Amino acid sequence: MILPPGLSHAFRAAAGELGYAAAAWIFARDVHAEAGDAGVGALRDQLGREYPVLDAVCVSWLAGIRAPVRESAACIAALAGCRRLTIVGLESDALDALLPAMSGLDAAILTYAPLPADWDRVLANFDGALSAIDLDAVLARAGSDSALLCFVYGGDDGLFAPPAWLRLDGPDVRAAFRARIAWNVLPTPFAVYPRWLAEVVPTSFTTVVA
Repeated sequence: MILPPGLSHAFRAAAGELGYAAAAWIFARDVHAEAGDAGVGALRDQLGREYPVLDAVCVSWLAGIRAPVRESAACIAALAGCRRLTIVGLESDALDALLPAMSGLDAAILTYAPLPADWDRVLANFDGALSAIDLDAVLARAGSDSALLCFVYGGDDGLFAPPAWLRLDGPDVRAAFRARIAWNVLPTPFAVYPRWLAEVVPTSFTTVVA
């Protein structure tokens, strides 16, 4: 089965503005609606090596998992006492679950990312609950009531984060924030090397939630 040739460009745009996993679940669902499991298999075959998160989501879909679970309670608990949150990476469905439950939280997302995005359009989806910052502004948000939240991916074979996290995983930054939280939005092993992401260790964070 050959899928439309423009699908790679469409996924790249969606992943840049929704997040790798959020976009992958949408594409798997829509392709399945049109072409069934054979279509999802073709999606994996044609785009999976370029987009490993999409590959992993297609594997999950073909194993019978039809949607992610976005339970934000553990993340909210880890943010207890925090007034400012700086977010590394983008997963729109996870933020949709988190931000409405954290009224009064000053949340900002780092725009340093490997895929291009229209950040005005991204922020508009959150009705003023989220702002955008660059790397130079991260330390200005530090303090005893501040936290970092990084979206991560992977199973027991390794944990992977957006490359921007490597710019923040230093001793000066670690000591400057109350908490460094990893939210694993795709806790499954990768069948192909996860390009676009960087391997990290759980000790990079004070808390890992899934």
